[in-house]
Amino acid sequence: MQEEPISHAGRAAGLSDLTPLIRAPRAPRHTHFVRTAVVGLCAGLLAVGFRRALALAEAEREHLLSILHGYPSWGWMVLPTIGLSVGGLVGWITIRYAPEAAGSGIPHLKGALLHVRNLEWRRLIPVKFVGGVLGIGAGLSLGREGPTVQMGAAVARALAGPLGTPPGDLPQLLSAGAGAGLAAAFNAPLAGLIFVVEELHRELSSRTAAGALIAAVCATVVAQGMAGDSPAFEAHIRSAVPLTAIPLVVIVGVLVRQRYEVLVRVARRCRLS
Repeated sequence: MQEEPISHAGRAAGLSDLTPLIRAPRAPRHTHFVRTAVVGLCAGLLAVGFRRALALAEAEREHLLSILHGYPSWGWMVLPTIGLSVGGLVGWITIRYAPEAAGSGIPHLKGALLHVRNLEWRRLIPVKFVGGVLGIGAGLSLGREGPTVQMGAAVARALAGPLGTPPGDLPQLLSAGAGAGLAAAFNAPLAGLIFVVEELHRELSSRTAAGALIAAVCATVVAQGMAGDSPAFEAHIRSAVPLTAIPLVVIVGVLVRQRYEVLVRVARRCRLS
């Protein structure tokens, strides 16, 4: 499903709605940093659970694929059929119970930070978790970055009430949870910090940056402690590319770049039409 873009009017309204939050009373810095640490720990736990569920689902798919190799006449139809069925089921669940969980979830998070969309964590977390595991486990072209980012922000929203977070600190707490989710997903705390600063807030105040870094580090500690310090992506290369193949690599890069520009132009025309 495609996510609805946030219009310029929505951004303007959101920025004006954020004015009371910016002027609202805030907690002392050390209190805010303690809250971000708690959010980071909880977001890390959820990210680890998501990673393990994905690993289990992918292992089951690989096991099924190995069995289907023994039935070449009809086995090739099984996984595409399962993917189509699971994709339809996940789409129905998303539309029925949590439309805001569609897509990566990052545009929805930006809308929540602009105060133009709500972050309903009670329905978003289970739908995003289950839908992500089913979709990725079925072999759909999806990743865990967007789901962990949105679920991390939802964890922060869920903890905002019990932690007594004042309205003025809520946007920073949500972004810290999102960065913690990204950091735990890829064992990369600095990536979580940069994501918050460049993509969500685009400002480098000490409250925003330090809170995001604390949450990201806490989430990474949990992820590495429970899931190990393994890389997020593994590429098993048996031999290096020979020097004589470098011209072919350059040609492939140029061709891919040209095809990418064509796709971008087509997407822009479809969006304007």
